Amino acid sequence: MRSQLYQFHHHSYQEDIPFWSEITEGCDGALELGCGTGRVTIALGEKGHVVWGLDHDQDQLEFARAELVKCPQAVQNKVRFLAKDMRSFHLSRDFDILLSPCNTYSLFPEEGRISILECVVKHLKPQGLFSFSVPNPHQLLKWTQEGEERERGKNSVLEEIIRHPVSGNPVQISSWVESAPNGVRWTWHYDHLMPDGKVDRQTVSNLHFDTPVDMYLSELKRYGFSIQTFGDFQKSSFTKESPYLIILGQH
Repeated sequence: MRSQLYQFHHHSYQEDIPFWSEITEGCDGALELGCGTGRVTIALGEKGHVVWGLDHDQDQLEFARAELVKCPQAVQNKVRFLAKDMRSFHLSRDFDILLSPCNTYSLFPEEGRISILECVVKHLKPQGLFSFSVPNPHQLLKWTQEGEERERGKNSVLEEIIRHPVSGNPVQISSWVESAPNGVRWTWHYDHLMPDGKVDRQTVSNLHFDTPVDMYLSELKRYGFSIQTFGDFQKSSFTKESPYLIILGQH
């Protein structure tokens, strides 16, 4: 389950949309794994793509469906949401491309990723594409070190202040990064500031597994993918300093 403020906060992110739209251009059908609030799924539908969004979180899917009904009927006709686990889904059709944006893939340990890949290859058309974005594994170490320093000082970082989508009151968004077994835990605090001075806090945490670049690549190669890597959504070459590891594999 994700808090409503987390959903609202992350649904507005747009940096990666042109990349996902470009690689799905001309395809006959795309499937997003871990679609969450439908941020990417709906954006691709608005670009004219036929796209399915799959997620196991009913709260996020409810948010996604509520956003979809705000769209023109032509967009609604191109988008479909499914409540399924991306590690064990079975659908009645194949797709030109499967994608997993927004760091979702790094939330799974090795056995989870292998289960996902088993499902991916079963649902890809010949020469189909599988693409995902994760935090740069080299940067995860840096975030851990920063988090440990922050932990010693007992301080989180204020990311931004937004307006609550219902009340209009300010919401302070702060984050905390700390080391965890096998990875990095990233926590967001959403502090809804009330007129009477009270604070309503919602908290969401994600654990990103510390998976080396070579392991991501070897897993995909094991399943017959030829691979391209990028370091950002402008398709810059991947380096240790890149903000992301973006993998585009053709089967």
